[in-house]
Amino acid sequence: MLHRIDNAQLKSFLEDIKKIPSAILEQAYREAEKNKTPFRNVLLAQKLISEDDLRQLEAYILGI
Repeated sequence: MLHRIDNAQLKSFLEDIKKIPSAILEQAYREAEKNKTPFRNVLLAQKLISEDDLRQLEAYILGI
């Protein structure tokens, strides 16, 4: 089963843990919303977080 985290939820969690500076996070979020792409894809493309770290965060958010 595929679990999906929406863009706003992921952004909110990243803001809470302060893993990425807020101005950079906001710019990446706006880009994802403007292009209608998953926020996670923008984060990875801009190398703001590693794939492994992102997977761990997503698992934590989903309670896995």
